[in-house]
Amino acid sequence: MVIDQGKLMYDGNLEQLKSDFGSGERMVVETDRIFESSQELNELGVASCSVDGKKTQLVYDKKRINSSMLIKWIMDRYDVKDFVVKETDIEEIIRTMYGERLPLEAAADRERVFV
Repeated sequence: MVIDQGKLMYDGNLEQLKSDFGSGERMVVETDRIFESSQELNELGVASCSVDGKKTQLVYDKKRINSSMLIKWIMDRYDVKDFVVKETDIEEIIRTMYGERLPLEAAADRERVFV
């Protein structure tokens, strides 16, 4: 259950909340060379791509493209050294519901005030 200023925003179980509001996933992939973003990635459903050396973070909607399809696309073009797929954290889902994009440290401070 999620309540905002006394009004019920969501009433359901955690899995349904994640399904309804947390369809984003994040993949961090390490490749043999610097990753080059492309329009094709956008067309596949990748919302953002950030590159830091040979490590690349891709954010995408798993309702549009699943991680298997995405890693296959990458492996067809690069030698993959390592990769990790992360679901959207419940904290990020709640921030999105409230329309806030707070840094994690600020969100943690705010939680401590109300606990």
